[in-house]
Amino acid sequence: CNTMETHQSNSAVQLPATTATALLSRVNTCRSVIVRYHGIPKLLSVMNLHRENIPIQRAILKTFYRMAANCAVREELGKAGVVIEVIKTLKKHPHDGPLLRVGCICLTQFTKPANTTHARDEILKNDGITVFTQATLQFQGNPLVEQVARNAMDALLKPSFTKDKSQQPQQKKQTTDTSVSESKNRPSTDNSESEDINSFEDEEDIEKLRSELSVARKQIAEKAKILARTQKKLDQTEGEKVKYKNQLRTAER
Repeated sequence: CNTMETHQSNSAVQLPATTATALLSRVNTCRSVIVRYHGIPKLLSVMNLHRENIPIQRAILKTFYRMAANCAVREELGKAGVVIEVIKTLKKHPHDGPLLRVGCICLTQFTKPANTTHARDEILKNDGITVFTQATLQFQGNPLVEQVARNAMDALLKPSFTKDKSQQPQQKKQTTDTSVSESKNRPSTDNSESEDINSFEDEEDIEKLRSELSVARKQIAEKAKILARTQKKLDQTEGEKVKYKNQLRTAER
């Protein structure tokens, strides 16, 4: 965090710094540490200064969506204005699939029950629906982006978590049981959120590997063409040598 603050305008420093922060944010205990040492405003500052730098933006978005898996940290992120900044980045880079994917996942985290109303209002006011719609259309047929954008849209448009008046009498009777069950279920909720994040990361890694494999195949195909041309030249040279030797033998006779 101190390095990011000291070298804010230096992208060569910020990329490894934000990448390291993204890796640390995988660990739940590190998320609260990042908050404690004012990591959120520092990340937002870097995000604003390097809006054009896609790798830096991706690293920061990964940090935010991992941190948002923790309910308390998610509240801090919401208060700091993370939702608005994420949408700004997605609007800035509407054609970058991996960035849109991570950003949509990040915004989906903020539609979860805690602080839902405030986050949804911010997403709606800042054209979040437009961002999700454009991502769905731009990457139609690419499930790693299209499906995530659709999931974000569905989560945003779900009915709010309000209590029906007709159910209030029954809920009063079950207040104690509900509070106990909620306290018991909190760890499992955190685990399910972590599992969701891990699955997103696994899919992202798979997409990256597919991209690398495609590039490797193209390189192999190009090298195979070069090898074929080289072999053809060698064959021609060898044929000319044989022809020349035959001519010499004929001349000697």
